[in-house]
Amino acid sequence: MWRPSVKSAICKKSLPSSGERGLVALLFAGAICYAGPVCAASFEEECKRISHEVRIFEQPLQYQISHQADIRTLAQMHQGEQAQALEKNGKKQHVLGLTRMQGNSLIQMFLRGREYLQSECYGVQLELRMDYPPAIIYLARELTPDSCAWKEVLAHELRHVEAYRRHLPRVAQVMRQLLSTRLGKQALYFQRGTGQAALQRELNEVWMPRLQAELDKAEAEQEQIDSPAEYARLGLVCQGEIQQILRKIPAAG
Repeated sequence: MWRPSVKSAICKKSLPSSGERGLVALLFAGAICYAGPVCAASFEEECKRISHEVRIFEQPLQYQISHQADIRTLAQMHQGEQAQALEKNGKKQHVLGLTRMQGNSLIQMFLRGREYLQSECYGVQLELRMDYPPAIIYLARELTPDSCAWKEVLAHELRHVEAYRRHLPRVAQVMRQLLSTRLGKQALYFQRGTGQAALQRELNEVWMPRLQAELDKAEAEQEQIDSPAEYARLGLVCQGEIQQILRKIPAAG
């Protein structure tokens, strides 16, 4: 099963000055204020100025074709991947096409904050990065380029690619809505010294698993593409061309 890796990171930063964009060490902007109503009012005013932001970085999924591996090699590569497999004699699988995807999804959390006495407030900037290099469609070496069998196998594998192309933007939209709803429009308040750990725990225990769960929903559609009916159809197309290819494969020794 395709399961992209999911990572998280959290960084604290000061309230940004004009043009500031890089990460900095934990600093809280403004003059030092120790106690009293003026300080309390200043703290509240600064916290009101803090806002949240959810940013999504994604790019359209591309693909490339590899025509180097033979049917036996693709069968060895299968091992749980989404693949097109045709059964021979009801026992052995022959893999004529295989689509592989690898990628990383990363949620980074940047904190901007103020502190006063026993309180601290934070504005959160969340960045979800979905980085996926081109999917690789492996077509068995036994397939003749541009033949009927080649086109049928390629069309099947492209259905896998298109399913992922549709799914990844849905994941991004769902995560944007969930995270924006969670953050709301006001600063997040914590007891002084506890905010970063609490947000890191929430990121790791709530949002990273949710992101992985949303990504994993793609597998249901992938399984529908690799249905028994689809395998049966592929075994009959092209006036038996695929079956002729399979009959030429020597029996395993």
